[in-house]
Amino acid sequence: VDVRMAHGMSLRGLLVLALGTLVLSASDPSGRASGDAGWIPVAVHVVLVGFDDELPVAPAELRRLLESSLPLAQPSLVKTSEVFETQTVLQYTVHRAEDAQRHALQDAVVAAAKAEPAVYSASLEGSERAVVDVDAKRLEDAYAQLYDELVGGVNKAPGGDSSSKPNTYLVVIQRLSADEMSPKFPAMHIQGSPTLHRLRYARSVPTQAFVGKGRYLVVDLSAAPCHYGMLGADGSVSESTFPRLEVVGENTSADEQRVIVAVAMRAISALVVSAVRFVLAPSVRFCPASASSVLMPVIALRDHEDAADVTQVDAAIASLRTEVQRWNISGIDVSILASTHPLHTHPSLAIALSRALRSATTHEIYAGRFTPIAKPFLDASELLLNIARSADALGGELMRASAADGGGALSSALGTATAAFRRATQAAEDGAPVGSRLLPVYLLSLASEDARTVLKANLVGHDLGADITGGARAAAGAAHSAHGRAEAGLLSVSSVAVVVLQPTEEKVNTGHFSSDGEAFADGRDATRHLVAGVLGALAGVMPPHETFSHVTAQTETSYVWAVGAHPFGPFATTSTVSDIFIDVATRNQLLCQLRAIEIQLDAAEHAVDRFAHDFLRAEPGNRQTGGSLAPWDGFAEHVWENRRQQPDTMPLVFVSRLVPQSRELRAQLGALQDAVEIAVLLPSESFAQFSSLLVAASALSVRAQAEVISARIDLGCCALLHDVSLPLSSYLYLLLLTFGALAAVGVAVARRRGGAQKYSLRSMRVAREHASRRL
Repeated sequence: VDVRMAHGMSLRGLLVLALGTLVLSASDPSGRASGDAGWIPVAVHVVLVGFDDELPVAPAELRRLLESSLPLAQPSLVKTSEVFETQTVLQYTVHRAEDAQRHALQDAVVAAAKAEPAVYSASLEGSERAVVDVDAKRLEDAYAQLYDELVGGVNKAPGGDSSSKPNTYLVVIQRLSADEMSPKFPAMHIQGSPTLHRLRYARSVPTQAFVGKGRYLVVDLSAAPCHYGMLGADGSVSESTFPRLEVVGENTSADEQRVIVAVAMRAISALVVSAVRFVLAPSVRFCPASASSVLMPVIALRDHEDAADVTQVDAAIASLRTEVQRWNISGIDVSILASTHPLHTHPSLAIALSRALRSATTHEIYAGRFTPIAKPFLDASELLLNIARSADALGGELMRASAADGGGALSSALGTATAAFRRATQAAEDGAPVGSRLLPVYLLSLASEDARTVLKANLVGHDLGADITGGARAAAGAAHSAHGRAEAGLLSVSSVAVVVLQPTEEKVNTGHFSSDGEAFADGRDATRHLVAGVLGALAGVMPPHETFSHVTAQTETSYVWAVGAHPFGPFATTSTVSDIFIDVATRNQLLCQLRAIEIQLDAAEHAVDRFAHDFLRAEPGNRQTGGSLAPWDGFAEHVWENRRQQPDTMPLVFVSRLVPQSRELRAQLGALQDAVEIAVLLPSESFAQFSSLLVAASALSVRAQAEVISARIDLGCCALLHDVSLPLSSYLYLLLLTFGALAAVGVAVARRRGGAQKYSLRSMRVAREHASRRL
């Protein structure tokens, strides 16, 4: 094992890497090829609660349907629309809950309903029904116990003293008995129909599905129907989104029973696939720079002196610090430095804020008719660009430092602030590792009339926050489409910085709707937006209501999982992050590290291949050419494998020195990937190994490109002649072809000359006859 790779590894990691390298060296010296796709295992357990004889869904048949519907998930990088080579392989297991487990969940629902009695009547499916609200947050212990019984391990946050299983999730599909629970609910019953329960997570909008705090998701098909979403946008939840499954009766024929079961299985499979695509194995927003430590200055800028808002800002920053410490994402050390500043003491930032202001014309009802009204909004990308251009120490200098090297010293070689800021968006794509990363977070606490704006986040993967003017639907207008729409919100996330708006209004219209009517948010509480922005910027985590389809190259929206233990989206009401998103953040880092290593190794091999193609020659052999491959792709390795057939020249010595190093790094990369695939190393445990490999690959890339430039300069004085020696049979074959071609050409030329001479003699005779006639 390379000594450089041993730094930061545990004994277990060293043994895995050594054994993997030996196995790969014995089977294939080059290890895993560049185009071979690795995979990360993700276990998805599905439990059917209440699917008894009335709806006999066979677990084995449902598992086969899931395996054929979505056997693997291909993660995509939203920022560049590219597909990762590493795939997420899904391993499904279907359970049928026992009666005792179903009764335990029903008792938990009844106890939660009695804890905060809220009973009312609602019109559901054309009839008046009694409905009782149930806070789903009070059901966490019951579902954690179910997870423990079916999957194993106590479902607690990673990093704790528990036997939790990362990348192992439970999807609960339940049909609870309303007849058994209705008599136990608080009073108010409508004669002839049982009382229905309606789920709300931490006083959120009514829902039938939510993301749990642990590694589980819940779909309650027996809960009261509900609807929520956004007008004019795709992905809204209606009463028909969650199916009302039919049951098998006594007079149901065998054919009808098969149809009922088949419909139920398709509906359950669609819900599980939706959970996988949007929550369990989503797309990656962007790849941040790989760093072992992150310095996060949280800069609160306010244009008022409201003491209550200042206190809320301090509380939000304290909650953010506590939540970030709980995550413990792959051992990254995050240091938060918080400060609050009046906006008028930083005129450069105030000017940057004013320059980013735009206006949009909306139509609102005023005096009984629609009246056009111009409303201001902030362009998020323009705001960050203007902050980077500013001469303020809290703006331009921080942004330039973030753009330079992720937290290093300010460099004058980067040129202007604009160039530095634009260069920051390409930092992660280059794949070069950095020791530390600087991530500024701007919290704009604005109360003035001119600053009551909408933050339109034109950056990729933004969060659908609140429109503090109350006109998101009108402000967005025609911009709401299935692709590339600019939403209005309170949060903007990028790989360079995070921007959060904090208005002074308590009830902020988010521009969304639910069964309760218009959806509102607390604009003065910025904790949720801070947590969502930081998690998205640290690891590229997308909101659970958005995913990227590499087939259509568009962002898809679905609000099915917009409620639960997460701070993302307009329907979230808590700043607590589920363990699922911490796993997703860890996997995103692993995917980005693999991509960065591939970029560095490809850059080194590309430079050596071009050099070998220009200065060396070799027989074609079995090297693949044509198609999308360039003529020099793989040429250096092919020459190195046939080096004994060539003279010992300076270009060959150069290639023979760099090619083995690249092959060794690829073998080590393949060994680490194999360790992750067979679950010997968890993604969180492989961070140090992949980071060390990324440093080695980056060093090789820099050295290879520098040595190629030096070698080309040294060879500029000389002319290389390659003498190709062919066997005797080849000489005879070429000689015969040459004589045959010359003979054919000679005969054709002789025929042409003979015909031309005959034609010229006849012309002379005709001319003499005409001359004699004239005389």
